[in-house]
Amino acid sequence: MRRLFDWSCRQPRWVLWAFSAALAIGSLLLAKALHGPLGHLYFSLPIAALLVIGFCAGRLAAFVAVLAVGVSSLFLFTEPPHSFTLASPDDRLNLMLFAVLAGLVGWAGGSLRALFATLARLARESDHRAAEVYALFQSMADGVIVYGPGGEIRHINPVAERWLGYDKPERRRLPMKDRLALFRFHAEDGQLIPPERGPLGRAFRGETVRNSVLRVEGADGFRFEPEWVSFSTAPIIARSGERIGVVATFTDVSHLHEVREEREDLLRAISHDLRTPLNAIGMQAHMVRRHCNLPETVTCRVEGIANNAKRIRAVLDDVLGLMQVGMAGLPDAETVRLKAFATDMACRVFGEAEASRIDLDISDALAAQMSPHHLERILTNLLSNAFKYSPAGSLVRVAAREEADAVRLSVSDRGQGIPPEELPHVFDRYFRAKGARKAKGSGLGLYITRALVEGHGGTVDVASTPGEGSTFSVTLPLSSCESLTTAPV
Repeated sequence: MRRLFDWSCRQPRWVLWAFSAALAIGSLLLAKALHGPLGHLYFSLPIAALLVIGFCAGRLAAFVAVLAVGVSSLFLFTEPPHSFTLASPDDRLNLMLFAVLAGLVGWAGGSLRALFATLARLARESDHRAAEVYALFQSMADGVIVYGPGGEIRHINPVAERWLGYDKPERRRLPMKDRLALFRFHAEDGQLIPPERGPLGRAFRGETVRNSVLRVEGADGFRFEPEWVSFSTAPIIARSGERIGVVATFTDVSHLHEVREEREDLLRAISHDLRTPLNAIGMQAHMVRRHCNLPETVTCRVEGIANNAKRIRAVLDDVLGLMQVGMAGLPDAETVRLKAFATDMACRVFGEAEASRIDLDISDALAAQMSPHHLERILTNLLSNAFKYSPAGSLVRVAAREEADAVRLSVSDRGQGIPPEELPHVFDRYFRAKGARKAKGSGLGLYITRALVEGHGGTVDVASTPGEGSTFSVTLPLSSCESLTTAPV
């Protein structure tokens, strides 16, 4: 039937109609010739022909053929010596049954053709999708492997074959445990990662792993081409919930790792070569201003030197903070007692005059689990922003409370507030509020704050009423009081 269907699909419409007419007429003539031997089964031949016509040419052609066969049978089968007359009740019943059966068979043939057409279309679309997926699979610059539930390799693209050495069939046929033994995986800190705790082992346990960067080296003389690889793995789950395999992709990030190392070297150079002379300039200007009896004009110039050195140092801090935000990984988190930390940090960073404006509302026992350096950077940015945009001498409130498994830390000022249309953009890079008083700075402080908070798994938000002030809030990982081990830095 498939060949007959394919043949009918290749023919023009007029050929199918001609074929249908010839088949209908031929079946009637053959039925008349066999009318005697077959008795009342003569109509089986036209009915079979109608089925073929409906299958090849469709329902319309089958309907026309049914009418033609019905009318033709009146002329072909009512002549003597065949006693087929319409006056006979049996003959009328036979003719009625024939018409109904012929119509149903013709309709069934057309429906069968429609079913075959749908199946052919679905098969064609499936072939196209498979070809598209295969082309994508083969052309990807990243390595891709699809594993079966037992770890056998079902599909692998050329990049993965080349990197893993699986272009050799004997390696692909190894059990999964033996294949993994060909490699050594190291975390960015140099720690050896056992295969069962690596991205692939976790995926076979049902976990989804995204962008896990590892250093890979071959074992027993095997050479793995990229040194640093970003792995992403996920289990393949059927609609029934059955785990039917694992897909793994890996990207060569060796060049990105080299760029990051160069950036870290640049960061260290900037930190040492620029901050040191800036601190010396500021200190010397301060000493000259305090201990030298200079004319007022010279004193103003010395103060300008000190203030500009301070501004350059602030911009440098923002740039260094921005570079640190872009780097992968965070310093090890420590338990930090928030009230003691904030008190110590405010005096060190802002001096006693500005620190006296801070109203602390934090429990002595409340602690967060995060990097002290990053926490100081977050508080410095939020307090600097509050001091900058609030009236001189006004209080800035710093409060913290426990929320579920997090600490919500907020900094509130009594400044001019932020217009509603600017609230969605305050954490954007280089954003500066329009018409803000004393709008100094690089516009990076709040952007860096958001990045550091989100890097520790927290959130940041702002609420503001124009003319009344603003409240910036961050959520930080909570640390239990029993685990306090570090003092404020």
